[in-house]
Amino acid sequence: KFVDFGKQAGESIFGITKEMSIEEKEKTLRKEYSRWNALTNNSDKLIRERAREMRDLAAKIRSDLNK
Repeated sequence: KFVDFGKQAGESIFGITKEMSIEEKEKTLRKEYSRWNALTNNSDKLIRERAREMRDLAAKIRSDLNK
């Protein structure tokens, strides 16, 4: 299962840095969400599960940016 290392670890997984603007972060997270969402239909169960976790993490971080 996915282990939550906190918000900062999640951002670094997607290549987001503190120097990036909110718009840059959102753009990166949209790309990552789309990338991982496409893999949620993979025939390999492990890839499918990991893709769902990463997709959900990207969505959560993006949501947290707007708070």
